[in-house]
Order: sequence, then structure tokens, then C-alpha cells
Amino acid sequence: MDAMDETREPARSRATLVPAAALLVLYLSWQALRWIPGTQQLVGGLLMFALSATAAAAAWAASRRAASSLRLRRAWRLVALAIAAQAAGAVAQLIYEYVLHRRPYPTLADPLYLAFYPLLLAGILSFPALPQVRSQARQLALDCAVVALGGGAVFVYAILGPDAVAGASPLELVTTIAYPVGDVILLVGLAAALLRTVRADVRASLTWIGAAVGLFVVGDLVYGYVVLHTAYKGGDPVDTLYAVAFACFAVAASVQRRVDEADRPLPLAPARADALVEWAPRVGVAASMAALLAAEWGEVVFPNLVLVMIAIVVATLLALRLQLTLRDMRQERTRLAEAQAIAQVGSWEWDAAHDRFERSAQEWRLLGRDPATLADGAAAAIEVVHPDDRERVERETWAAVEARLPFAYELRVVHTDGDVRTLLARGAAVFRGDQLVSLRGTHQDVTDRKALEARLRDQADHDPLTGLLNRRRFAEELERILRYAARYERPGAVLMLDLDNLKLLNDAHGHAAGDEALRLVGRTLAGRARDTDVVARLSGDEFAIVLPEADEQQALAAAESVRLSLGAASGERRVHVSAGVALFDGREGLLGDDVLAAADLALYEAKEGGRDQVRVYRGQATGSLSWGERIREALEQDRFVLYAQPMVDLASGKVTHRELLVRMLSDDGDAIPPQRFLPTAERLGLVGEIDRWVVREGLRMACSGEPVSINLSAASIGDEEILNAVWHAVEEGMPPANAIFELTETAAVHNMEGARRFAAALTRLGCEVALDDFGTGFGSFSYLKHLPTRYVKIDMEFVRDVAANATDQQLVKSITDVAHSLGKRAIAEGVEDRETLEALRAYGVDGVQGFYLGRPLRISPETRFERELRGDAPLAAPR
Repeated sequence: MDAMDETREPARSRATLVPAAALLVLYLSWQALRWIPGTQQLVGGLLMFALSATAAAAAWAASRRAASSLRLRRAWRLVALAIAAQAAGAVAQLIYEYVLHRRPYPTLADPLYLAFYPLLLAGILSFPALPQVRSQARQLALDCAVVALGGGAVFVYAILGPDAVAGASPLELVTTIAYPVGDVILLVGLAAALLRTVRADVRASLTWIGAAVGLFVVGDLVYGYVVLHTAYKGGDPVDTLYAVAFACFAVAASVQRRVDEADRPLPLAPARADALVEWAPRVGVAASMAALLAAEWGEVVFPNLVLVMIAIVVATLLALRLQLTLRDMRQERTRLAEAQAIAQVGSWEWDAAHDRFERSAQEWRLLGRDPATLADGAAAAIEVVHPDDRERVERETWAAVEARLPFAYELRVVHTDGDVRTLLARGAAVFRGDQLVSLRGTHQDVTDRKALEARLRDQADHDPLTGLLNRRRFAEELERILRYAARYERPGAVLMLDLDNLKLLNDAHGHAAGDEALRLVGRTLAGRARDTDVVARLSGDEFAIVLPEADEQQALAAAESVRLSLGAASGERRVHVSAGVALFDGREGLLGDDVLAAADLALYEAKEGGRDQVRVYRGQATGSLSWGERIREALEQDRFVLYAQPMVDLASGKVTHRELLVRMLSDDGDAIPPQRFLPTAERLGLVGEIDRWVVREGLRMACSGEPVSINLSAASIGDEEILNAVWHAVEEGMPPANAIFELTETAAVHNMEGARRFAAALTRLGCEVALDDFGTGFGSFSYLKHLPTRYVKIDMEFVRDVAANATDQQLVKSITDVAHSLGKRAIAEGVEDRETLEALRAYGVDGVQGFYLGRPLRISPETRFERELRGDAPLAAPR
């Protein structure tokens, strides 16, 4: 609706209301003063015709304003036709009385008047509302019939009187009864329309129509009485009721605003309570019975035949209505039972006054009991509950009842066959004043859900291969034990173990043998652990044990026992382990990461010392084990160093770049490999600072003319400080091609979109990006599609055995072919012998690196790297 239409809308509504209001005032003043010249029949008939015609025109105008809603337009047109029928009846009545000077009853005007009722009823029920199902429509029709018959009986025998009825002809009787019956049906239909969920924009109109119908009902009652007891002629005061009713129809039409359903959905007015409609047939039956008693008071044996017939018809209709209601109730119960069975939910109610239970069929199935064998009452009900849960169930239930709050808890029930099921109970108490009336609730079988939750918790906490705790759960337990030790100043130890020969076992006997060795370690550790010990598999071949209340001697004895037991249990395929021990004391207030880092350092010492040994971390004199502090001190004191390993182009035999590898210097100057400190740095959020240090040093080398390849962790993806450092280096003259940035595949997995943006930003600056450790993830090839990388570095897992392993050969060849098809270069890592090198050359790999080509060398200010390998280097032309 445009702005002009919105402005005109109230004016159009008033245009239909003003004439009706003026005519009503004119009619009322004439009825009071009789000031208009002419006979009563002529003036009254003309004024009534004018009022009804005006109301019909207003209803027709309302239908035009609601033209976009077919149903609403039909409703208003039916209302207009109903009022027009009244107007036509007024004209016919005027002709009889004024022109023909006849006063018969009934006349041809009566069918026109009576047509008003079905037309208006159809119009009222056509107003938009939520649709009714077929059963609701049938029930409404029966209710209307019961109320109409009962109301008609009351009207005829209680209001008109038996004498008037006895003296009337059959046609007079039918016509007289038809008016009140039509009125009663209209009232029921109007109540049904108002009680339904109708649209909010038509409820006001229906309310005014209701007022008009009410005036018509009163008018028809008075009219019928006058006709049968005295004499009626047009313009009698009773017609004032009809005049006001027509004015109400005009008001109802005027409040109907324009509807444009294409522009906006019209809201629904809230539904009223259905209880009022349910009382309608009861009122009809009561009315018919009251009329029967009033008319036949004193006639004990032979009551009036007509009233008996009416009572029989009403009772029959009521029985049919009851049958439909019972059928609907049975259907609802069936649907409810099916829904409860599907949802595994049973319902119950306990009558407090009689100590009696009412349970649904599904409730009996959930309880696993036969209704014939389970005694009624609360005492028997609690016997179904698992003995360990009974006290809690009673306590929580009655606590909720006393607080007048709903309750919800889980309980176990024991079936007659011994099966134990877990149910979720929900319910609430019903009070009448301060008196407890009943408890109502539901039970839902959650046994399978609980089992699934337990399995998921187990999977989240345990290693699937060995059944031991995983690293995350182990860290939680370690922190708990350390807090306990700090509180009570108790000692303890952490034992970390690592298999020495797992790779050799895998190579010689396959991965199945390696998995069996890992399971053997898990069984041995779990079998020799105390109840208070915590055993876990931390990573591939790394295990750990927390030994509460253990001193150094006990920890060493446990480590030696495990080491010797594994050697004896592994048979011919000897399984050797190295172990590191870290002690803790509650007075030190250590963190779990600190103790794990200390045990890891001791394990590293055991491996460096020849393997198959046990070492104890001694630490500083104070016993402090803050590995995070050591990393921070190394950053502050510049105790990180870089090593470089050459990347060689297979076609030219020249070194294209050198991969930078970071090491941390210990207090005595020894280089600590990254696998010993980077995991802790990642856990403590320090790896970003290490990456920024490596980038600064790498960019300095690249600016000096040395092409380098720089590794970045997942934490540094998107680091603006790194991007700014690269931008400044390029601005200061660094050749962008001198810097390759390596992103691991696992880092890309955790933040694919961030990795894509970061790689794109580096590429825009002119640098190149390599995807490192390619092949270790499930979606490897999809990363090549989304990441703008220049190099693909094939993980050494597929390279080491490529000369002999057919599977590795196919994988390396496939990766190389895909890389080339996407315009990328394939680099193979971990080349350790000439056979591997020649195999990679045959498969078209572009570049290689590994110990066979050059071990990592520490970089110092004096380091000078050569661009080509010596003539006797591995890349000399093949013979």
C-alpha cells in the first residue's frame, strides 16, 4: 500500500460508517417522537430498508478492501448477502402491509429473513483462522445441532408457551421456531469463530458482528412472542433492536482495514480456551430437559410426544458427539503410546491420598515388570530401583517436593530378569493449597546413551592401541597428583620411557610387529604399576608413569624392573627401552610441564649414553625444574643457534637453499635438539618468540645473499610481526626469492584459511612458500589446491625406504606427478644413501636433502657456504 492509499484508507472507512450512523440517529428519533409524516409501516419499512442496505453496502466495501485475501473477501461478501436478504425481506414486508394491506403470517418476507442465518453463519466461519481438522468440524456441527434443538425447545415451551404453540398451524410453528433456532446456531458459530485462532486484523470485526447477532437474537425472541401472542406490524418498537444491529454490522465493516498479503504476513490473534465450546452441547441437553420438565410437570406417565422426540434426538446427537470424542481420545492415546515407545519415555502418576500408581504401557516396559506381579504403592515402586540408588532417589524426590520444585535425576532399575537399566526421571508435585495431591513424571531409558558417553570418555582419555591413558588425560592426572603433593608435602617421581629399536622392528618385521611391541610395553607397565600409579602412552613410542610417594631408589627400581621385564617378555624380538626419571617434592610447587620436561631431558641423556639405560634428572641444587624459564632465559641471553642443511637441485647438482634448523644451548653450551624444547615451548606459548628470532636471523642471511629456507610453526601463521619483518627486508633490497618459508601440513590442517591468507601474503611480497612434511595428513592433496605454495617437501617417512618399498615408490611418484601438474617442485627429505638418491632421480623428484648430501652445520659469523658440491660429492655424474 503506498502513502496515498494509507492516507485515504481511514476516509474510505468513515464513508461507509457516516450514513449508517445518520440513519440510525434518524430512526431512533422517529421511534421516540414519530415526527416523520406517513404511516408507521411505510416510514419504518423505508428506514429499515435504508439501514440494512447501508450495512450491506459497507460489508461489500469491506470485501473490496480485503480483495487480496480470497477467504476474507468471501467472508465479507457472504455477510453482505445476508444483510441484503434482510433488506429484501423488509421490502417484501412493506409491500404486504402498506400496498396490499394484508398481515398474513408467515409471508414471502420470512424466507428472505430466514436466509440471513445460513448466509451469515457461512460468512462468520469463512473469516481466516487456523484450519480445523475434519473431526473438529464434525464435532462443531453436532454441537450446533444439540444447542439449536435444546434452545428451540426452551423457546417454544418456556418463552412462547404451550398454549401459543397449540393454537399455531404447522407452518406458523415451523416459521416461528426457525428464527430462534437460527439465532442459536449463529451464536454457536460465532463463539467457535471467536475461540479459534483468527487473524488479529479481523477479530475487531467479528466482535462487532457478535454484538449485532446478539441484538438479532433478542429481537427475534421478542418478535416471535409478539407474533404469536398479540399483533405485529412494521415499525413496531421491536424493530429498534434490528436497526441497532444493522448499525453494528456497518461498524464491523468499517473497522476492516485494507489487506495486502503480498507485502506482509498478518499476525494471528491468540486462541481462546476450548472449554467454553465444550460446554455448548451440555447446555443444549440441559435446556431441552428443563423444557420437558416444565411442560410436563405432573404428567408422570404420558409426557408430550413432541418433547419426547426432541429429547431422543438431542440424546442421540449427544451420544454421537460422545462417540466421536471417545474415538479421538483413543487415537490420541494410541499416538501417545507409539510416541512414548519410539522415544523410550514412559509416564506415571502417583495418587498421594490413596497411595496408588497409574503407569503407561511404556512405563511398565521401562521398569521391566508385569503389572500383575508388582504391588501398587510407593513402597513397591522403590523396590524396583537399584538398592544403591534408593536412598538418593527418595532424598532428592522429597527435597524437591518440600521446595515445590521440579525434580530430575538418573536412577537404575532392576528388571525381573536381572537386567539393569538407567532411567532419567523428571517430574513435579501437584498441590491443592498445602495438601500434596500427586506426583507426576516421566522416565526415559538412557542406558544406551550412558554407555555411549562412557565409550566416548574412554576414547577421549585412552590410547586405542594400548588402552593406557593418553597424553591429555595423563597431564590432568599429573597436575592433580602434584597439587596433592604440594598440599601435604609428599614426594613422587615421573618415569618416562622410550623404545630404542621400534623403527628397526618395523623395518624388519613390519608395522604389525611394531604395534605388538607397543602393546607389550603397555601390558608390562600396567601389570607392574601400583594402584596409585598413573600409566600413559604419550606419543608413538613414548610412555610415562607417575609414581606417587616414591623416592629416587623406588623410582629407579621401578624403571629397572620394567626394562628387564620387557627384555624377558619380548622373546627373540628383543624390545629395549631407555628411561628418564624426574623427582618432585611438594615443597617445590612444580607444574606438570616442568616435571615432564625434566624427565624428558633425563631420557635424552639415557639415549645419548648408549640406550637401554635409566638416567635421573639431577637439576639445579635448589631442585627447581622450570623448563619454561630455561626457554625464556635462552631467548633473553641469545642462547639459540641455527644449523643449516643444504637443499640440492637434482638437475644441476647445485645447492639452491639451506634449511635453517634451530637449537637451544644448555648451561654448559651443549646444543639441545628442537624435539626436546619445542613441544614445551608450544604448550607454554613461547614458540612464537622462537619463530620470530629464527625469521630475523634468516632474513639477515637472505639479505646478505644466502638463500635460506625458514621453518614456521602453527602459532606463527598470520603473525603480523613476521610479515612486517619480511616486508622491511624486501624494501631494504633483499631478493625475495632468497627466502622460502616452510609451513608444515599439520599446521595448515589446524588453520587452513589462515594458512592460505598467510601464504598468499608472503607470495605477494615475492617470497616462496613450501608445504613441509607432505603426505602425513588425510587431506594432503586438497592442501595443494588451496595453498599458494611453490615447493612440496615429501615427508621422509616415504623417502627412507623408497629404493626397496613398492608402496613408497608409488606414493613418491604420485606426489611428484601431482606437484608437477600443479606447477610446483617436489623436494624429498631424508635421503641417506645413494640408492635412495637414484630412485628419486628416476621418479622425477626436483630436489633433495638429507644426511647423504650434507649434515646440518652450525652457523657462525665466520661460516661461508659453497654454492656447489665438490667433485666427489654424491651428486657427481653417475658412471
